[in-house]
Amino acid sequence: MSFRRIAAWLILAVVFSASLPFHVKAQQPYILAAEDVLEVVVFGNADVSRAVTIRPDGMISLPLIGEVAAAGLTPEQLRRQLTQLFASFLRNPQVAVIVREFHKVRVSVLGQVTKPGVYELAQGATVLDALAAAEGLATDAGLGEARLIRGQDAPVLIDLERLLLRGDLASNLALLPGDALVIPEDPTGRVYVLGEVARPGIFPLRGSLTALQALTLA
Repeated sequence: MSFRRIAAWLILAVVFSASLPFHVKAQQPYILAAEDVLEVVVFGNADVSRAVTIRPDGMISLPLIGEVAAAGLTPEQLRRQLTQLFASFLRNPQVAVIVREFHKVRVSVLGQVTKPGVYELAQGATVLDALAAAEGLATDAGLGEARLIRGQDAPVLIDLERLLLRGDLASNLALLPGDALVIPEDPTGRVYVLGEVARPGIFPLRGSLTALQALTLA
């Protein structure tokens, strides 16, 4: 296995380990969005209880109360709103809102990654999650400025060296549906020595450098 391939797998390991705090941090209230599937239960009233999908316009439709805006609310906020609306038709309604399926974030991961393509990620996915889905950086990837393209806005530049090598998670931005993450190519011929070595970092690639020789540099 070439050293560049070894380096790519080491960087992928960094991606997984660095993204862990984002999954174990204290959960923030979930915000409902289009394509979420909800189960609305009105206790003692099975005829108005049902599963509904939030439409692209952010609305749901329920018996008796009709159209209700759901996107942008937390499940608890929607529950309170539905309770008030059903109170016009039912006596002391007890309502529960359960999220059965969460919407996906579809993003493109392009450029120098192992498997470029379009990926459907969980809501709240970040740059590191996208890199992990694409199985990490390719062997000729650069750790310069990746570009996060979002609609018609100017691309957001992400310093991959700070994110992956220095663990600066400020650049681990949350992704939105339709985002495209473009990873640059490394034109300088560098290798990345990571993990349990004395001096992890970036080293110039000179001639036919072997993996063992690269490790001695660190």
